[in-house]
Amino acid sequence: MRHDGGGIPGVSFAVGRVRAPEWLVGVASLALALDLFLMSWYGAGDGWRTLTLLRFLVAVCALGGVAVLWLQGAFRAPAPAVCATSIELVISLLTLAALIVRVLLAPPAAAGTTRAGAYAALALCAAIALFAYRSLRLDGIRDVDCTSGLTELTLPEAD
Repeated sequence: MRHDGGGIPGVSFAVGRVRAPEWLVGVASLALALDLFLMSWYGAGDGWRTLTLLRFLVAVCALGGVAVLWLQGAFRAPAPAVCATSIELVISLLTLAALIVRVLLAPPAAAGTTRAGAYAALALCAAIALFAYRSLRLDGIRDVDCTSGLTELTLPEAD
């Protein structure tokens, strides 16, 4: 299934290019975004209202995962997706570390009890990091995306 990129020359989304790790990164990232705005983290507040600076890191982590999914399907060359996945891996690990401190080690006492949204975000960040790593381990150019017009260069043998 292909979808025209909407006017961007050379860009079209092909579902067949997206592998399981990218689907899982994208779905976990979408779930993280929903968790940030819809689920209760501390007391009665959602993550966006109860977190201060950390909310931006969580939001960037969620957006980055969706970008990984889109770039994997949109470009035949692996470079854009590899770059985005590498950045997403670093961001998700930073977010995971920050959430471990905030949720497990030092939850805010004034905000009330820690709710399911905070623990879900912790699990989703771990999943994003794991599947981003898995995606990087599988990267390469698929046979159907290779062009047959590439020439192979060989180095002359040394005497």
